[in-house]
Amino acid sequence: MVSAADFIRHDKLSVGDGHSLYLAQYGNPNGLPILYLHGGPGAGSYLEELALFDLSSFRVLLLDQRGAGQSHPQGELSQNNLQQLLNDIEKVRQWLGLSHWYLAGGSFGATLGLLYSGLYPQHVIAQVYWGMFVPSKQGAEWLYGPHGAARLFPSQYADFVLDIDEPHDLNKLFEAYHLGMQHKNADIQKQFVSRWLNWESELALPRGNALPVEVDERNQVLAKMELHFARHHYFNAYQLFCSLAPSIQADTHILQGERDWVCYFDLLKDNQSRFDMTRVHVELVRGGYHSLAGGRMLAAVKDALDAMAIKYK
Repeated sequence: MVSAADFIRHDKLSVGDGHSLYLAQYGNPNGLPILYLHGGPGAGSYLEELALFDLSSFRVLLLDQRGAGQSHPQGELSQNNLQQLLNDIEKVRQWLGLSHWYLAGGSFGATLGLLYSGLYPQHVIAQVYWGMFVPSKQGAEWLYGPHGAARLFPSQYADFVLDIDEPHDLNKLFEAYHLGMQHKNADIQKQFVSRWLNWESELALPRGNALPVEVDERNQVLAKMELHFARHHYFNAYQLFCSLAPSIQADTHILQGERDWVCYFDLLKDNQSRFDMTRVHVELVRGGYHSLAGGRMLAAVKDALDAMAIKYK
C-alpha cells in the first residue's frame, strides 16, 4: 500500500507539439532514480504498479506517455509516434537533471525502454523489462493474424474479427477497426473498442480469468492508441530495434512468460542473437503470463527489481 509519505511530487512537462506529460515521483528522494514505462501504447501508469518497487530503495518516476493517462491532450494521436516518445524520455531525463538513471517497464513499455537504452547507452545503468513486445511483422501477425494466437483462442478470435472482410490482411483488419473506432455512432465505437481490448485481455490473463473490459474513457484511449501504432507498423520500431540492440550497454534483464500469448517467447528468442548476451539476460518465466496477475511473473519481476536495488545501491 502506497502511503502519503511515499509521494515526492508531480509535474506537468511541456514537450512541444501541444503535448504535456504527467510525471509523478514516489519513494526515496535519494534512492535510485528509475523510470517506469507503461505499456499499450496508451495505457498510462497506475499507482498500483508502485507495488513492484522497494520504495525505500528507489525514486520511482511514473511517466504518462503522450496522450496517455493524465498527460494532455488525452488520447491525442497527432504528433504521437515512436520517435517522439523516445525524444520525450530524453527530455524528461534532462528536465530532472539526471546524468544517468534506471529503467523498468512491461509490454510496449519494455520495447520503448530497450530502444531508448540503445539510443542513449551512456545514460542507462540497468533495466528490467517483462512481457516485451517485438514490434516486427511476425509480432503483429502473431497477435492479430489468423495463424498465431488465434489458433489457441479460436472462438475469441472469431469474436475479434466478426463481420470484418479479409481479416487475414492486417492492413484491412486495422482499417476496419479504425473506421469502427471513429464511427459517428458512439455505441458502434464502443463495440469496436470492447472487441479490441477483450481480445488482448484473453491473451494476457490466465485462461478463464478475463472479464469483459469496461469501455471507459481511459480504455478508449488505450484501444485507439494501440491501433494507431499498429496501423503505422509501430513507426519502424523493429528496424530501429535491429540497429540499436548491439549498442545497449546497460545491465539488462528481460523476463518473458511461458504463457504470454500477447508477446510469445519464441519471437523474442529468435531475436536474442542481436543482443550482446554478456549484458542482456533473457529469462523464461515458467507458468508466467503477459499480465502480472498470475503471480509468477509478479514475483519474478519484483525479484529482478530487488536484485537491481541491491546491486546498485
